[in-house]
Amino acid sequence: MSLDSSTSPVERFVRARKINYPVLMATRKTVNDFGGIVGVPTSFLVNQDGTIIKRYQGYIDKNTLRRDVQGLLK
Repeated sequence: MSLDSSTSPVERFVRARKINYPVLMATRKTVNDFGGIVGVPTSFLVNQDGTIIKRYQGYIDKNTLRRDVQGLLK
């Protein structure tokens, strides 16, 4: 989820980091719907039904995210 007002920096970041999952351009409503954002970065693991499974405050390393996603796929 990005709080940027323009998509340009987000697109550059996604390409540079080779991110292969959706990045949401958040509005104030989105931020409120997700329970508020108190710090950046904040990431969410959301299932196919749109339910927030896990919230990550701060940086999340690739191995942790991979483990959590794989746990959902079992």
